[in-house]
Amino acid sequence: MSARPRRVGGCRLFLYNAGGSHHFAGAAYIAGQLRRRVPLRASLEVIELREEVGRSIDSRLSSMT
Repeated sequence: MSARPRRVGGCRLFLYNAGGSHHFAGAAYIAGQLRRRVPLRASLEVIELREEVGRSIDSRLSSMT
């Protein structure tokens, strides 16, 4: 499973492996490969950073390398 972000509504979306999300992703993948409609449900947790906070973190990490 890729950790690359996807663009959703002009924003980058990251999926992280916590609380069994890998099982959900696996089930969705298998259903797609089998071309079967399978009702899958999961809770969605949205974690956002203000743009200036993201730039600050990026700047600090860049200065460490």
